[in-house]
Amino acid sequence: MTCVTSPTYSLSLNGSSFGFFHGKRGLRQGDPLSPLLFTLCMEYLSRILKVVGQQNDFKFHPLCGHIKLNHLLFADDLLLFSKGNAVSIMWILRAFATFSAASGLCLNKDKSEIFFNGVHSQTIGDILQVSGFREFPMGGQDSYYRAPAVSWDRCCISKKEGGLGIKDPKTWNKALFGKYVWWIASKKDHLWVKWINHVYMKGTHWTSYSPPNDCRWSWKQIAHTMETFKAAYVSDNWLGTSANYTPKEGYIWLRPSHPQVLTAIFVMMSLKIICISSTNVISVIVKQAIRDVSKRFWSRNKSAINSNEDAWLQRLKTL
Repeated sequence: MTCVTSPTYSLSLNGSSFGFFHGKRGLRQGDPLSPLLFTLCMEYLSRILKVVGQQNDFKFHPLCGHIKLNHLLFADDLLLFSKGNAVSIMWILRAFATFSAASGLCLNKDKSEIFFNGVHSQTIGDILQVSGFREFPMGGQDSYYRAPAVSWDRCCISKKEGGLGIKDPKTWNKALFGKYVWWIASKKDHLWVKWINHVYMKGTHWTSYSPPNDCRWSWKQIAHTMETFKAAYVSDNWLGTSANYTPKEGYIWLRPSHPQVLTAIFVMMSLKIICISSTNVISVIVKQAIRDVSKRFWSRNKSAINSNEDAWLQRLKTL
């Protein structure tokens, strides 16, 4: 802790520095040393929880016992897994007590929640009373509103194709699921891939796999995404290359393309008002505007530019 307690700090008030004091705990916000210290502390907690998993009366979650998984750490979030009985919960609480006594970090029960699935109500009450955790409220009710004035599909088309360029959330979610498909297809050395292969796929190749009827809803969605992405893989390679999959590329592959909208049409709509009181000078301005717009779309074909320009000028005579 010398690197934490030895530095001195001063306060800056109205452009001037006042006083010095030594640090005693914690780091300054944004200090590059913070992630390293956090990892060191969480490594100690992780080792304690691994020892808990070795106890005879501690029971793993039914789907995590084969790989001895009872916790996952991500940034400052901690996920714990165990069988829904009071003895296993007591072992986890003992682990936290040991960690708190060594590090001074205490569990914030107001920000902690516990999930139950298939546990008897009496057992749930006992666990909540012993742990002091809150039960996460499962469920909810969807709300539906009137139909929007503009088609959502039209809003999700790119701006070049005449839409608003908003990402379609359903398609984007499927593109994100495509990352899991790529992990499975490329046989990534991930804990999640190992768990999936052991629990669900059991050595079956992903292109010929069908999910069982009693599997979880989340896995059914991933399996459905695998079925969708089959056409994008050649010999387990994304788009037949060795390139890594990205959700952005998956989204583009999933979304159908639309013909590009010609900006010249909208230019003509704005020019129609001008031409009500048109003169010979106005016609020259319009002709130049049409030529500038046309060059953006037909720059590779000069004859197309000239023919398109003549068509617009014929249209102007009827305004």
